[in-house]
Amino acid sequence: MNEDLEKVIYIRLILILYDRCLYLGGPALKDPFTWGKVDMTAMARCLLVLCKQIYSIFIKEDRLLRISSACYIRKKKKQNNFVD
Repeated sequence: MNEDLEKVIYIRLILILYDRCLYLGGPALKDPFTWGKVDMTAMARCLLVLCKQIYSIFIKEDRLLRISSACYIRKKKKQNNFVD
């Protein structure tokens, strides 16, 4: 079976079991994570600083291409001519 398909089936099974647990009145597996109250202006400033730092690292990278406009990147299809 395809590895990705196995992952999807596993995740779906977990979700079904979780839904049944809640439907039967069972306890939730764990409380959802919360950050608490967040100052969104400070978060936005930190995000902008982080983006500027990442940009300064990427701009030094020789292997990156500078593309001026939007483009599509397509993956070449792999042809398997071998018979298993």
